[in-house]
Amino acid sequence: MEQTLEEFRKDKDEAFKDAAWSPLTDEQKVNFRGLSYFSESPKLVFQSMEIDPEGAGQPVEIPTSAGDTEQYLRAGIIKFSLEGKDYQLHLYHDLDGSEYFLPIKDATSGKETYVEGRYVDVEVENGQIKRLDFNYAYNPYCAYNHNWRCPIAPEENMLPIAIEAGEKNFNG
Repeated sequence: MEQTLEEFRKDKDEAFKDAAWSPLTDEQKVNFRGLSYFSESPKLVFQSMEIDPEGAGQPVEIPTSAGDTEQYLRAGIIKFSLEGKDYQLHLYHDLDGSEYFLPIKDATSGKETYVEGRYVDVEVENGQIKRLDFNYAYNPYCAYNHNWRCPIAPEENMLPIAIEAGEKNFNG
């Protein structure tokens, strides 16, 4: 049985407080009471999305929180409609093609959400994204602790709308 969003968030909060891999410092863990999230938004869930192969395989340098860059390969473009308007995001993958990477910025970035953007995990099968669920958008580890080095969402993935779903700013 698939885990609900509520269960996923509860498990993540528990892991951030207790797990060795948590991005939180020991000091942050002492007072940690859970991450802050937007309410679930069904309109921000998309199924069976084609990936436009435009630019696929081209290398791209994505800036990081450390001021350097990290190299990825373009995997294509994801197109979707929301409230009657069309949008697109660039999908990337690591150099060996095993992991997909979808960093986003939107109108909440720097306000309700981390200034450098958030990430959304996608599962790709046969050239399609099975499910894109912005309710699972999450902050990179550098949003919690400046000792982490994280790729930041490039300007080409800046959406002019507010994606009010997923994690909010960390206030710990």
